[in-house]
Amino acid sequence: MMLDTLTNARSKVSQRIRLMLSHTLRSKLPKVGFCAALALSIGAPLAVGETKQLSPEQITKEVQANTQYLLKHVAAKTKALMGAYGDFAPFGAVLMPDGAVRYVWAVKPGDPLDGVSAPVVLGTVRQALKIHADEGRILGSAAVYRYQAKNNGGANQINIELEYLGGFAQVVAAQYSAEGQEVEFDKGASKNYDALIFSPIAVSTHTN
Repeated sequence: MMLDTLTNARSKVSQRIRLMLSHTLRSKLPKVGFCAALALSIGAPLAVGETKQLSPEQITKEVQANTQYLLKHVAAKTKALMGAYGDFAPFGAVLMPDGAVRYVWAVKPGDPLDGVSAPVVLGTVRQALKIHADEGRILGSAAVYRYQAKNNGGANQINIELEYLGGFAQVVAAQYSAEGQEVEFDKGASKNYDALIFSPIAVSTHTN
C-alpha cells in the first residue's frame, strides 16, 4: 500500500517533498550486489536497535545487510520507473527503524520532466534526506539519479548513493540497457565517498 505525505525541507528548499510509503515483508536477507538484487524477492533488514552492545564485526554485518536490503528496494523501484515512464527525476529513499522503506519525491513519478533541472532536484532530495537523518528518524538513505560520464563511452548509467547511520557512504553505479518497457542492468561497480547525509559518529563496542 502506498500513501503520499508531504514534508517541508529547510527554508532554502522551496519545493514540497512527497513521501511515498512502502511497507515491506519480513524474511531472511542474503548479501547481494546491485544486479543480483533485482532478481530476488524483497526481504527485511536485520534486527536493529537492540540494547546489547555490538562487536565491530556485528556492526559491519548489520550495516552491509541493511544497506543491501535498501539497495534491493531502490533497484527494483528504479527498474519499475524506467519501464513505466522511460525516465525519472532524481529521487530518494529512507530505511526506517521498523524496516519500512519510504520514497522521497521532489518530482512525482510520471510528471513531465521538461524544464526540470536534475542537479537542482538531486540537491533538494539530499537536503530532505539529511533533515530526516539529523532528526534521528532513519537508519539509512539512498539518492538515485541517472548519470552519463564522458569516460564510459556515453553508456546509460544509474547511480545510487547509499548511506547509513554512523557515516557509511557508498555510491553504486550500474550501466543499463532499455528496449521499450524492458530494462536490464548490466555492469556495476561501487566506491566509498564522504557521507553527505549522515554525520560520522563514534560507536561503542564494549560488552557487559
